[in-house]
Amino acid sequence: MAVFLCAAWCAFLGEIPVQAENGYLVRSREENRRLLMELVSDSGPEGRTEVFVTGEDYVPDSLVIAQMFPDVQNISNTVMEEYERDGHRYVRCRIGFERKAEETSCSHVWTGEVLEEPACLTMGKARIACGRCGAKFTAALPANGHADTDGDSLCDACHGRCVEQKAGDEIRILYEGKEGAVPLTFCCADEDYGGGMLYVSTASVSPGLSGDWGEEEARIWLTMDFANQISIHDACRDVFLADQDGKPVGHGQWKKEDGIWPALVLDVPVTGEEAEKAFWETGDFQIQRIGGKPYLFRCIDGDYKDSSSNHQKSALFLCTSVIRSDIDSTDSQKIITTFGDTNNYKKSAVRRWLSENGSENGFGIRKTYIGVNSAFFGKTEEGGFSDMDVSELLRYELPYQEMADSMFLLSVEEAEAYREFLWDFGPLGDGPEAEISPYSRGYWLRSPAFLSDGSGAFTDGAFAYAVDLEKGWIGPESVSDGSIGIRPAFCVPQA
Repeated sequence: MAVFLCAAWCAFLGEIPVQAENGYLVRSREENRRLLMELVSDSGPEGRTEVFVTGEDYVPDSLVIAQMFPDVQNISNTVMEEYERDGHRYVRCRIGFERKAEETSCSHVWTGEVLEEPACLTMGKARIACGRCGAKFTAALPANGHADTDGDSLCDACHGRCVEQKAGDEIRILYEGKEGAVPLTFCCADEDYGGGMLYVSTASVSPGLSGDWGEEEARIWLTMDFANQISIHDACRDVFLADQDGKPVGHGQWKKEDGIWPALVLDVPVTGEEAEKAFWETGDFQIQRIGGKPYLFRCIDGDYKDSSSNHQKSALFLCTSVIRSDIDSTDSQKIITTFGDTNNYKKSAVRRWLSENGSENGFGIRKTYIGVNSAFFGKTEEGGFSDMDVSELLRYELPYQEMADSMFLLSVEEAEAYREFLWDFGPLGDGPEAEISPYSRGYWLRSPAFLSDGSGAFTDGAFAYAVDLEKGWIGPESVSDGSIGIRPAFCVPQA
């Protein structure tokens, strides 16, 4: 499943693996992961496949195959040669793998296409289908949100003024003159200048005029040439000749030795825009990025209430897969994300990982109150799975805790409410077998196990609750256990 998601995301981001003369060339861990996921996905149902992957200033690793493809075995990675060329170090590897023989049930191979591209404020859509059994569904692609990577205060995609500005803030623009692009910096001198915002150049500008020119020619150049050749001309209301403080220079008051200091009046930025809303129902799908990789999420509640029982007209989505605890590992370095040092979710390593890796999903996702107000003792009966009886757990009420996140883990209370989804995975609600690995035999919940401080009050301890995929129970696990994975959730506002 993750293979198509990666391919679909690459399709509308324009990220395409580089095919070298003899194999493939990758320049980073992310390029390598994307390439191998696509190659394994496209491989035949059985038999061995071997490919040559060359890393430029990077040593290709094959760990992603084991992480994402439980039906693949006998994975190998052999360094064939190392050499340097044009200041770069190249490592050529032969990476091989084998598909396990198919079982009676379909081991889905998902392919798909982007039907509608997402935009700044509107969602896109992808069609996903299994090439073997014909199962298919659609998933929403989240709105991109505005992005200003060049510092001109305009969105790179829609070119609207979207970055909040105040007096003293600087923007960087380009002037496309006769001698090429000239970078310029402007500083905001007035937040309310005739209904717009006034910016003054931080340096004088040479117009490149020939012959004997003066004030009239300078003003014509500003309004006719400069105004139309700057990179933000669509957001520019006016351009005029100013002094270094941004005050207009009156006719006949300008001297050539003063230089030309352009002043711009720009539109006031439109900030705080929200992404397109939709009405979500249980069973709907969204694709979201975590750690640079796309994951599929299923709506499990169209009328979610948070841990304080507040209804916020939100829909709750749960990831259809478990993120393994070794997700950040490479062939040469084992990196395991555990729950943390204690069972305090607010200060936990797993919450920090979600915050750092899920931040790119912030646009369109609602921050949700997730304060941990209960601790528990005991575990549900082994083999109960979705028929588990949570009343077997003893609940201890904790003081109110203020905490809100965009991406979060379910609590024990939420696990009880959504028990029918706890052991269902993939778009078709398959069992947990494909998710189980040495680094994902279960997944964490954010609820702590109760530990008394000696006086009967709760204190942080070394055990937090988790869903056990193998034994079919919910129970406490050591916070240092590296075999428990992450299954994130998030909320979006309902239309």
